[in-house]
Amino acid sequence: MKIELTEGCNLRCKMCGIQGIREKAGGPYKFMNTKVADRIASQMQKVGWNSKVEFAMRGEPLMNSDTTAIIDVFRQHLPHAHLMLTSN
Repeated sequence: MKIELTEGCNLRCKMCGIQGIREKAGGPYKFMNTKVADRIASQMQKVGWNSKVEFAMRGEPLMNSDTTAIIDVFRQHLPHAHLMLTSN
């Protein structure tokens, strides 16, 4: 499962699809919060998913100031899941 922590990026890589939905670099950025992360992770736990979770997609996940807290939420709910963060 891919989880998007940040929509938007501080770079302008030519091959990246984020350029298709952004007029220019510099925002506005949208960030996932721990409440949303808890809802997703708890639902995954409830149905018994033991998935590989990748924090990535159309933005730079490390721009989100809650990145560490969100990963902690996923680890608490899914202690055996493979967690991966893809950054630029």
